[in-house]
Amino acid sequence: MARTIDPVRHAAKRLEILEAANRCFRRSGLRSISISEICAEAWISPGHLYHYFGCKDDIIEELARIGLDTARDALDEALLRENSAIEVLINEVLALAAGDQATTAALLFDVLADSARNENTARIVRECHSGMADTLCSVLRLGQDEGEINAELDPRQAASMLISLVDAAQSLGLRDPGMDRQQALQMFARLIRSFLAPAPALDGASGATRIPNTCSQG
Repeated sequence: MARTIDPVRHAAKRLEILEAANRCFRRSGLRSISISEICAEAWISPGHLYHYFGCKDDIIEELARIGLDTARDALDEALLRENSAIEVLINEVLALAAGDQATTAALLFDVLADSARNENTARIVRECHSGMADTLCSVLRLGQDEGEINAELDPRQAASMLISLVDAAQSLGLRDPGMDRQQALQMFARLIRSFLAPAPALDGASGATRIPNTCSQG
């Protein structure tokens, strides 16, 4: 008789393994960690782990998905609280950029570097970027419809630029450890406001001409 799986206990154990793997990756990098090290951190055997994940890349992909879902949920909640699309974007971009730079930045660049050599990691990075860009794109379009965000900006390209700003902000702690963190984040906020703000009308023009929208339409 096949063993009956308790879905609640199964999900809880998967989460335990993911949390253990995340600690390992943050501590020692992406590719230097083996399944046996993750198992040691999670206090389980490799055979037990394979009941929950097929390989290490499956764990990496699930961690990326959880991170994306968390960011999307945060944006959705922010939109319910805040009337300004620009302020929503600034707050969420700065929240992403304000993580623990000592570990988050190192892991981020480790993943990006690995994506240049490993096609599976590259796929995960592209899918995560695309999903986050879709979410930011919807907020940008909302701001454009309200006249708050420059209508000349292509929402998809602007979303990719905002994600790149998050990456840049996370590199500050590595490039200049002595920089005032809060002051730097405020400068990023000013940069985002300047980037997104509507362009001033020229020669009495009533508004800017929209360019084609490259956002996903669902």
